[in-house]
Parts: sequence; structure tokens; C-alpha cells
Amino acid sequence: MIYPEILFKTNEGGASDDGAACAVMLEIMRVVLKTKLKLNYNLVFLFNGAEENIMQASHGFITQHKWAKDVRAFINLEACGAGGRELLFQVGPKNPWLLEVYSQVVPYPYASTLAQEIFQSGVIPGDTDFRVFRDFGHISGVDFAWSSNGYVYHTKYDSVDQIPLGSLQRTGDNILALLKGLNEITDQRKMSDTSSTNDLIFFDMLGAFMVRWRENLTALISVLAACLSAFAVYRNMKSAKRLGTDHTVYYAGMMKAIGIQILGWVLAFGSCIVIALSLTVLGRTMSWYARPIWIYFLYVLPTLSVSMAVVHHFGVSFYLKNEPQRVTNYHSLDFFL
Repeated sequence: MIYPEILFKTNEGGASDDGAACAVMLEIMRVVLKTKLKLNYNLVFLFNGAEENIMQASHGFITQHKWAKDVRAFINLEACGAGGRELLFQVGPKNPWLLEVYSQVVPYPYASTLAQEIFQSGVIPGDTDFRVFRDFGHISGVDFAWSSNGYVYHTKYDSVDQIPLGSLQRTGDNILALLKGLNEITDQRKMSDTSSTNDLIFFDMLGAFMVRWRENLTALISVLAACLSAFAVYRNMKSAKRLGTDHTVYYAGMMKAIGIQILGWVLAFGSCIVIALSLTVLGRTMSWYARPIWIYFLYVLPTLSVSMAVVHHFGVSFYLKNEPQRVTNYHSLDFFL
């Protein structure tokens, strides 16, 4: 009997992209053989190249190899940096069971729906073999990648010395746990089920555990948030009426509060543009790339500082100038900020 197979693949290249993943796969293969893990499914370890040349090797395997028709799930190991935590940034499609297994068995989860949406939107000019297996093989999988120390990515500096041993250990622990979790699935129909049209919203909580819910639940959460906001406005309107404040005064205060917040956003964005242009003029456009911590000092702190300064200055000024209506106006300001 031919069991549906779980496919491991990686593309060869530099030390991080993707030699490190090759090492992880070889070690997993050694552990599986050494521990004599009872396999309920066949495992295929695919070491392929040509990813940088429009994914020719993965396309050739999934469309022409005799084993390809038996593959039911795949794990893709990538890198766009030398080390760090391996980020689960693509999963599926339309098969929540993969993410459920990941959430239940992986000891150090690190995943993000936001990362998936950003990558699949095309904003990032890159691609992985995940798309080939998904679109041409019509199978579900998970896509992992390192992203720390990205300044060595696709350069001559992408050497073994750049890769922390801890990153290799962590990735190996997580992928081995995921393999064992997939191997323990007793209902093979899960692997073949492509009828689900409901993806999962997912993210990890400080690497301790996963939070996930159905995509259609997001609509319900949005509706509840809108209702709560409407109730807060209604409550403030009743409070204003009870204090004898005209509704027009309340609405004016609310719109000014919104305006102050938007102004804070605009000026904060402008401060980031000024900093970026200044670095460009000084010839230091990518100076922060080798030391990512500088992002906080160059962009995050200025953004927060400018936004808070604008809200504080205009908010307090507005509050003091409208002393008779301070209760209702400040309630609306506090609610929207």
C-alpha cells in the first residue's frame, strides 16, 4: 500500500539560504533512523536547487516525478537571513489542520498571519517553492524562514560562521516535533480534504503558545468592536445631555479628538520620512540593517514621541480652552485616543 507522503524540501545555496536547512533535514533524517521512529507515512527528503531561477527544480519534481502524486503535505525550509527564529509565514491553503498540528506539538512556536498577508500580497519582491507546490501540486504545506541578520542574505558573507548554533537547534527541535505530529495523524482524509474555504487567523503569544481562530470569526469580532464603539458614543451622548451640554458641542469635541489623533499619525509618518531622507543624503540608507536594534531609535521612538507630543499638546490645550465642557469633551478625547 502506498501511503500519502509528507514532503520535506529545501533549495541549496549559501550557508543560510539554504545550506542550514539542508543540515537540519539531514539531522532530522538521522534522528528518525536512530530512534527507529515508527512511520505511519512515507517521508520524502527533497534537496533541490534552482529556486533562484524561477523554481525550476521544485516545479520539475511536483509535475513530473513519479512520487509527486502521493504527496499530501509538505514542509518548506527557507531563509532570508542568517539565523534567528524560524517564522511560519505561509500555511495552507484552505487546510486549517496543518496549523492545528503545528499549534499543538511545536515547543517554540513563532508564526504570524500578518507575515503571510504581507508576503502573499506581493509587497516583498520574493517567492518560495511553497507557491509551486501549492499551485501546481495542489497540496497543502507550511513555509518557514529565518530572517535575522538579513544583511548577509545572498552575499559572499553568507557563511557558516554567521549562523548561530542555537538557531539550528531550535529549528531542528520544532521541525522534528512537527514531523512527529503529522506522523501521528490517524485520519488520512484530513490530508486530502481541500473542501475547507475557511482559513485560520493565527499568531504566537511571545513564543509560548499559539492563538488561532477561524477567519469568519474575525467578522464577528469586528462587528462586536463596532457595536462597543457605538455604545461608548451613545453613553457619552447621554452623559452630555444629563449635564446640559448641547449635542453639537459634543460632536464638535469628538471630531476634534479624532482630528488630533489623525494629525499625530500624519506628523509621526512625516518624521520617519525626514529621518529616512536624511540617511539617504548622508549615504547611510542601510546603516541600520546590520544592527536592527537601531530601528527602534531611528523610527519607533520618534514615531511614538511625535504622536504622543501632538496628542498631549493639542489635547490638553483643547481641554483647558473648553473648561465648561471639559467632562464631555475629555471623555470623547479619552475614548478616541
